[in-house]
Amino acid sequence: MRRVLDVGCGKLKHQIAEAEVIGVDVNSDSDADVIHDLDSLPWPFGDNEFDEIICQDVLEHLSEIPLIMQEISRISKQGSVVVIRTPHYSSYYAYDDPTHKHRFGYYTFDRFQDMGFKVTGKKILFPRIWRICGMSAFFNRFPRRWEQLFAFVIRAENMYIELENTN
Repeated sequence: MRRVLDVGCGKLKHQIAEAEVIGVDVNSDSDADVIHDLDSLPWPFGDNEFDEIICQDVLEHLSEIPLIMQEISRISKQGSVVVIRTPHYSSYYAYDDPTHKHRFGYYTFDRFQDMGFKVTGKKILFPRIWRICGMSAFFNRFPRRWEQLFAFVIRAENMYIELENTN
């Protein structure tokens, strides 16, 4: 059975068919199976323990992203998938929460290739109006130009990043 870690699961731990999902969160009022401060390393998991790691709306709250990514690399198996959703730096959501410590761009997670991560998927997620008129697809085709020229005019909401652990 696949083992999945839901990092910062909060009160809505993911449910995945035919997988054992383990939630970890700092909040004892959450659906977490393991209560742990995610900024405190190492996390209470063994090396090469997980087939998939989900980080939905959590990385922006943590302090040392390079160290967190090293920890994710340590606890994930070779070939495992790491799924990340985080606000894009142009998003209202990146700035409305005072507990956010980081803002991420389209190319941020490319920088972790030296830790053994290969980017297998990326998408900028836009508000509905930009999806309906086709601008979302256009900007995802030319993300560098969009970030350079239009990111604070036509704002994104979130980003979806999929990584593979190649270690």
